[in-house]
Amino acid sequence: MCVTSGARFTGKKIANRRYNRTENNFLMGFLEKDGNVTVTELARMMGVARSTFYYHHKNLPQAVRDYKVCVLSDYCQLIQKMFDKNTAMMKIFLGMLVFMMSHRRAFLVLVRVGVKDVFVEMVEMLRPKVEKFAKLPKDSEKIFNIYVYEVAGILKIWVEEGMPEEKMKIVLDDLMYLTNTINERLGFLVREH
Repeated sequence: MCVTSGARFTGKKIANRRYNRTENNFLMGFLEKDGNVTVTELARMMGVARSTFYYHHKNLPQAVRDYKVCVLSDYCQLIQKMFDKNTAMMKIFLGMLVFMMSHRRAFLVLVRVGVKDVFVEMVEMLRPKVEKFAKLPKDSEKIFNIYVYEVAGILKIWVEEGMPEEKMKIVLDDLMYLTNTINERLGFLVREH
């Protein structure tokens, strides 16, 4: 996972091991306290000065936004590679779930502190592939918007349940069902006009 540096966030991974370890500890502190923690408590838990936190982030809400931007940046790179290779839809969804598992801590923190739009943004990045796969009509904005929230809802529930590996196959099947049946389920929205 990429590591952020608050207002200095560049989207690039930072090579400094101590910095990365401290950043990971901040993330773990958020998790341990379910996102309900102050900078002072977080610093005390880690045995570092408050200024260390502020070296990494402007404030707690900014830290959460930084984590989201970081995760989405890494995800976008993965999806772009899959698009470039013309990867099948099922493998893209599987790649998404594996990515989420490899960034499990970040997703758990984001959901626990109320950042649920991360899933909407992840699904929206799939738009070109979904439109092509499902052969959506040109005026499919309504259809795709509903689809985005359906898929995002499934991902959100899975994360809220703790992202159990044994449910990955069910989640994958649900995502494929929604994608395979998008026209049958929602096509009437386009045909009405």
